[in-house]
Amino acid sequence: MSRSRRAFAPIGRLAIAAAVVGLIPGVAACDAGTNAPTSQYHPQSDGVDTVINGVEIRDAFVLGAPLGSSLAAGQSAGIFLALFNDGSTDRLLSITAPGTAKSALLPPGGIALPIQQAVYLTGPAPKIVLTGLTHSLPAGGSIRVTLSFLNAGSITVSLPVIPRADDYATFSPAPKPTPSVSPTKNAKPGTATSPSATPSATAASTAP
Repeated sequence: MSRSRRAFAPIGRLAIAAAVVGLIPGVAACDAGTNAPTSQYHPQSDGVDTVINGVEIRDAFVLGAPLGSSLAAGQSAGIFLALFNDGSTDRLLSITAPGTAKSALLPPGGIALPIQQAVYLTGPAPKIVLTGLTHSLPAGGSIRVTLSFLNAGSITVSLPVIPRADDYATFSPAPKPTPSVSPTKNAKPGTATSPSATPSATAASTAP
């Protein structure tokens, strides 16, 4: 069964109970409560599912390199996931991956999580980017990341690194570090300077 990764497709096991002939909206809600963000069937997820203080994290994973290769140290990697807030108004403030990446870029101001709404960061372009990988990242492994929320607190999870192949072959890789010009010491006006590579990526928020 194909695992569709359309940006608007709901996630994980939120509606797994609806995989019966003659889909009934009420059936799908049984798997995630009456406030489930979808009433349609979607297959088993490949990523991690967990909950922290009313915030559901679904199908969270890191997109790696194509099969047979690895993301090299210094490159970037995209994180994909979806969130459903079953508690009070909240916001994802930051993500860190100690020992794996120097930093993680989120949309400006973090990611707003309105009550009883799903927020999809499920691709095909990454909106959360790990920058400055400190070591090569082969597909098939996993990395530990910490997600910090304004009200729900912080949680550390182990995310699988999934190769950019099969259902993920059309996903966009994380932006590559781009060179930026740094002024050379004692350089005179009009003197050419050498570029130094610094990671940069932009991410537009789709959350309200």
